[in-house]
Amino acid sequence: MPSIGIIGLGVAGLPAAANFGLKFKVKGVDKDENRVKEINNRIYVGEEEGLLEALSKTNIEASTDIEHVKDCDMVILCLPSDSRNFTIIDSVLSELNNFFRKDVVISSTVYPTFTRKMQGKYPNLKLSYVPIRTFEGKAFTQFMQFPHIIGVFDDAAYERISGFYSECGGKTVKANPPEKAELAKLFSNSFRQNEMAIANELAFIAKSYGQDPREVLYLTNEGDPNRRIKAPGIWGGYCLGKDTIMLSKAVETDHGHVSDFLNTSEKIRLDTIRRKADEIKKNSKGGFVCIEGIACKPIETGSTDIRNSPVLDVVEILRGEGVEVKIADPNLSDEVIEKTASQYRAGVARKEDFEKCSVFARFENYDLMIKKLR
Repeated sequence: MPSIGIIGLGVAGLPAAANFGLKFKVKGVDKDENRVKEINNRIYVGEEEGLLEALSKTNIEASTDIEHVKDCDMVILCLPSDSRNFTIIDSVLSELNNFFRKDVVISSTVYPTFTRKMQGKYPNLKLSYVPIRTFEGKAFTQFMQFPHIIGVFDDAAYERISGFYSECGGKTVKANPPEKAELAKLFSNSFRQNEMAIANELAFIAKSYGQDPREVLYLTNEGDPNRRIKAPGIWGGYCLGKDTIMLSKAVETDHGHVSDFLNTSEKIRLDTIRRKADEIKKNSKGGFVCIEGIACKPIETGSTDIRNSPVLDVVEILRGEGVEVKIADPNLSDEVIEKTASQYRAGVARKEDFEKCSVFARFENYDLMIKKLR
């Protein structure tokens, strides 16, 4: 049976491994020893839809040793990156270059030309780029629903790599060279960021004229299929801002083009968070604030991902200006709440605090809604 190595068994890598493991033998690698033990024991603690059941059926064996993948037919990297730091990916490729001679697929988000530069740096590897195009919480179920963009340097590589995805029921699209696939991934999240940016800029203008932004945007969208402006609200999360900045920095570094458009969308994101913090502070009138829902997505989504949460950005601003803040989240464990509260110099909100606070705000419907003013 062909085997696939997957390095990085986090929020992207584990759902990918579970999908491939239904058809192939998967050898997973992760530096977290506890995570490796849980996977080998088929234990999964998380919110990923369908993943626990899939793990009980999937053919996967995990290890902390990178040479665990040395006999695999293909290796996929699902490692973290940000707009400035790609050292983790680079380091893993350097190690693989010492003993691996087959296809290595980069599935982390990277800047345009990254795959090409790494191919020149590590000639023993056969590099390609295939972005993961799923939403947090649905990465397992959506993994084979979105067409996989196979970014390659030659047709033979496309045939080899696409065969693995097709065998699992996925559709594939060829992108030659890999820069096309790298750009497509960044374009996707930059577009979503700018959708939110224009919604919030228009909302600010409506409010400046004393009108309810959501009512004005409803009227704008009503009956017009060509107008689908999103509802305004704070936003963040791991990908949108990061990927927009990554694309902006790349095109400025490589071609000297300053993308005012992309840079403005990030400015609007930060301005929107700042305005929400100002609104809460103004209404607190010296009292303390309770905030429910600190994940990067609203409470009703069941999200437990707090990476780059816009709510925590609000907490940080308020605490920096001396406002007492207490936090809670029904989707998070007491341990996570307490650890996060300590990190942000906030308190843990108890039931009685919601009645005593000056402002109670809840992150729902993709905005931090003020539910109570004392």
